[in-house]
Amino acid sequence: MNVERAYDRWAESYDSMVNKTRDLDLVATAKNLEGMSFHSILEIGCGTGKNTQWLCRKCSRLVAVDFSEAMMASAMRKVASENVEWNIFDISSPWSIQGADFDLITIGCGSSHQDHQ
Repeated sequence: MNVERAYDRWAESYDSMVNKTRDLDLVATAKNLEGMSFHSILEIGCGTGKNTQWLCRKCSRLVAVDFSEAMMASAMRKVASENVEWNIFDISSPWSIQGADFDLITIGCGSSHQDHQ
């Protein structure tokens, strides 16, 4: 099974699985970005939108990117914010994002924010 297909299958259970590394990442990231706001954020690897949920409140524009259609579909159901732009593509291939001027770039998101609100 290729990686993209594996993430598509994982999307259904990703949010409910225990993942201490993912959750520790949220704690550290949220603490480091506390009190900060940005004009634009690029979120590479938004997954099911767990970080997208709170990152979109820290900026005017959030560009969320993932290569798994199932992960992205989950994120889009979870995050109903008009300042989020959704992009499905593999960053290991050539890519371009309109207005690619960002104040913050995050990579490999997916932390469980609901436990830390």
